[in-house]
Amino acid sequence: MKADIKRHYLSGQRTTWTVCRNLNICTISQTGGKRDKRTAVALKRQGVKAGVPDICLPVARNGYHGLYIELKAGKNKATKNQEKWQVFLNDQGYYAVICYGWREAAKVIEEYLLKADNDKAAAVLQEMGK
Repeated sequence: MKADIKRHYLSGQRTTWTVCRNLNICTISQTGGKRDKRTAVALKRQGVKAGVPDICLPVARNGYHGLYIELKAGKNKATKNQEKWQVFLNDQGYYAVICYGWREAAKVIEEYLLKADNDKAAAVLQEMGK
């Protein structure tokens, strides 16, 4: 269900995401959710890590190496692992944020790509969260 919602955010809103059509924007499939122990062990061996953000835009802008977005829906909150990844990625020179819904994510991506100052994107995100 969660993966379906995220896919909808990215593919279902064609007009909003037109700006991303020719970019190498990608989703990071971590196959979250509950699973049996055997599947969990197999995924861990494959390199799946809890908390990795959902979207990656590997395009350098304004002193950042790229953009990572963790998508949330409704009243979902970031997990501890997601918060740790966000801090880690920001410390490594990436712009990593948590967005609630596709509109917020689209706005952050637009600001990241089009504005010279990423503080504006942070301000927009903060304003949308109120």
